[in-house]
Amino acid sequence: MGTIVTLIYLVVAVSSTVLISGTVQARRREVSGPVYAQTHDLLEAAFLAGGPGRVADTVISAMYTDGRLAIGGPGVVSVRQPVAHAPVEEELLRLCAISPHGDLKWLRRELMRSPVVQAIGDQLAGRGLMVRPDALRFWRGVARTQVGLCAMGVFVAALISIGSVADSGPPLILMIAPALFAGFLIGGICSGAGKRRLTAAGQRALATYRRESGVGIRRARSVGQPAAVPVAVVVALTGAAALADDPLLRTQLLDAQKVPVTSGSSADSGSSGSSGSYGSADSGGGSWCGGGSSGCGGSS
Repeated sequence: MGTIVTLIYLVVAVSSTVLISGTVQARRREVSGPVYAQTHDLLEAAFLAGGPGRVADTVISAMYTDGRLAIGGPGVVSVRQPVAHAPVEEELLRLCAISPHGDLKWLRRELMRSPVVQAIGDQLAGRGLMVRPDALRFWRGVARTQVGLCAMGVFVAALISIGSVADSGPPLILMIAPALFAGFLIGGICSGAGKRRLTAAGQRALATYRRESGVGIRRARSVGQPAAVPVAVVVALTGAAALADDPLLRTQLLDAQKVPVTSGSSADSGSSGSSGSYGSADSGGGSWCGGGSSGCGGSS
């Protein structure tokens, strides 16, 4: 029995050490060269705060508030002025021209998956502000495996302990419980770390942009905003749920976020999220939108 207990402690210790080291190194490996903790524009800040979904919401909000787009119920978008000031706006107008009945849900989904929006995430990752969706896929799998094996170990040890209740000495479950609990906890932490896409530099860049734009950290977590802050900035940095002064736009954007995204993309918009949790992704197009928890990137 003593040999089994020692072996279990050794296996958990080695597995946890390798897991922690691999997760940390995978995150560091993504940052090559000097890191500048600043964003270039509002859409980069939106991507840091909420991923591709937040970028789509920001562009739609900006074009809606200055009169270039109209949004009516139930979620129908029409173009009033086909004028674009940025590549993402050009893409939105292109999608409006081919959209089925101007459906906001379809427009938002296609815009967040478009190459021009996905490229924003690539640029941020290239500057060390984010971790690419597939960088930690392997180590997240290892972490989940460790969590599962530790949970299974508790179950098996409990059965063995019940079967040997008449034996002298403490039951097996009590002897190995600390090791299994530690392995379970470390696996859970590393799995959670695999979801976080913002690097420390990315967090600083987002905090700086919020502070300079007039949307502080405390204000960003509350509903409502001062009138001096433009609607697009509020949406980019806090999400559509903060649009207390524009209930129509708020309702339409929140409703558009609920649509499930098929074809390998996550349904989560990333627009109401919080601290750098992103969906893991498939390679190729839509790499910041593919199949993981917390959806298409961004701080959730």
